[in-house]
Amino acid sequence: MNFAGTFRNAPRSVRLLAAAALAWLLAGGAAQAQLFTKAAVLRHFEQFALTALTPQEQPAVVRWERPGVVLLDGKDMSDAERKIVEETVGTLARSSGHDFHIYRPGEAANIVVGFVEPFDQAIEGRYRDLFNRLFQDPLRHIELLLKAARSGGVNCLYRPAVADFRIIGGLVLVKPGLPEAKTRKCLSLFLGKMAGLLGEARQAEARAGSALDEDFEHLRYNALDREIVRLLYLKDLTPGMRKDEALRTLDRHLR
Repeated sequence: MNFAGTFRNAPRSVRLLAAAALAWLLAGGAAQAQLFTKAAVLRHFEQFALTALTPQEQPAVVRWERPGVVLLDGKDMSDAERKIVEETVGTLARSSGHDFHIYRPGEAANIVVGFVEPFDQAIEGRYRDLFNRLFQDPLRHIELLLKAARSGGVNCLYRPAVADFRIIGGLVLVKPGLPEAKTRKCLSLFLGKMAGLLGEARQAEARAGSALDEDFEHLRYNALDREIVRLLYLKDLTPGMRKDEALRTLDRHLR
């Protein structure tokens, strides 16, 4: 088909509409940002991208400053489960613009996704070295995860490792053999949190190792979500910047 000739012969109204659509697509992020009011962007950022590491602290910027290297672990992990992890990690990398990728030989992994059971034995055994390597006060983090693991009916757990408001690693545990929808649900939520998103959902220490809320649906990044992730990794924002200063910085950036 001769698309050029077809376009030239189309009615003028159709050609104008096509040209406008092309201009909108080429405008990319700038056009997309104009779809949202500044107030909506700031409100969404405050709700989903700022984290209080303890209930007493004001929420702050907490994010990755190094590549997120994801190691898949578990002898009972299926090819389908491996594919879901790879797809989820790819989504996070594209949405954040940050380097998240599956472990390559010779690298040092800092995120472990384990398809293992029972959780408590894995936490106390095969993952103890991970806690000692990445976590400050590893015994406290182990105890919090063990408490959640032994609460019953838990399909997945996670724990991020944070130092100086920088996420440096973490552990995600998923029960092998779950229905695909539940596996995606676990990984989307917990790897999303691991990327520095959904910060408000982990303000309290007790909730950081809690079971997945069953009302949660598969994490899908809409246009506003992608804008929030982009803003989280702005150079003008720095790890540890408290809520008020971060929102003032964004307010100036969005003018």
